[in-house]
Amino acid sequence: MNRLVIENLSAGYGAVAVLHDVSLELNESEFVALLGTNGNGKSTLLHAILGFVKPTRGRILLEWDGRTVDLTKLPPHRIVNEGIALVPEGRRLVPNLTVEENLVLAGSCPRARNDLARNLAFCYATFPLLRERRTQRASTMSGGQQQLLAIARALMTSPRLVVIDEPSVGLAPIVVAQVFEAVRALQAEQNLTILMAEQSFFQAVDLAARAYVLSHGRIIRTIDRSAGSIDPEDLRRAMMGLEAA
Repeated sequence: MNRLVIENLSAGYGAVAVLHDVSLELNESEFVALLGTNGNGKSTLLHAILGFVKPTRGRILLEWDGRTVDLTKLPPHRIVNEGIALVPEGRRLVPNLTVEENLVLAGSCPRARNDLARNLAFCYATFPLLRERRTQRASTMSGGQQQLLAIARALMTSPRLVVIDEPSVGLAPIVVAQVFEAVRALQAEQNLTILMAEQSFFQAVDLAARAYVLSHGRIIRTIDRSAGSIDPEDLRRAMMGLEAA
């Protein structure tokens, strides 16, 4: 089985501990949400997966195609080359480059270089707006358009797994709905494996097959839509960082 496994992970910044014994798994073709309000460790966990934060304890294992790689032992560029792509909070595009230049830059990484033309065609077919605006500078696009470009940039790396950090930040509700729908359609049509951190609980749960709730750096709840309907009151308690009643 192809999957990402996080085992008893603890991490933080210097003397400040943020994550405490976090364990979760993400199977191939799954859409899993990581839920929690600001300051509860979602971004820290994603940054640990990408190698930007080094854990003090635990492992992050990529089990894929018969190989097992401990990502905690690799620098970020090696993790990208293993097939993990990040859509960062705030998009973080290269503002003075055009849409196409941003995409080509991402697609020039060693893992995806030979597939650059194919990946670019795929991104344009998936997001026709980006084809129309391929010569436009990223900084002049709207927030929603930039978010689509950030997602397409991740796809240019030929990822096995896409990690999306807070895609709703800074966007109007109607634009958030459009971005979420684009992510949902992409995952359903391409069987992408996606881990998405988000504080919009209800919208994220509607998208994901499973969800983990982080509170004070610990996973306090696992929500599985296949287990039946989700009690709105239970979800509200999770939003407040409370254990199940």
